[in-house]
Amino acid sequence: MLEGFTIEGEESALSVPCWISGKPEASFMGGLKIKGRERHKIQVFRCAQCGYLESYAPSTAVPPA
Repeated sequence: MLEGFTIEGEESALSVPCWISGKPEASFMGGLKIKGRERHKIQVFRCAQCGYLESYAPSTAVPPA
């Protein structure tokens, strides 16, 4: 397992949540440093019977911002 964190949206825009590699670090402007880090979009699956959720971050990386 690799350490990382998740984000949902960047700069007040709606987007698919992403997993970002490494430990979260505060940026100078008050957000998080994510530039140049490995990132993967998160896929979430829900059981139609009980509502259980499972999340995955597939191997295909998202190009860095």
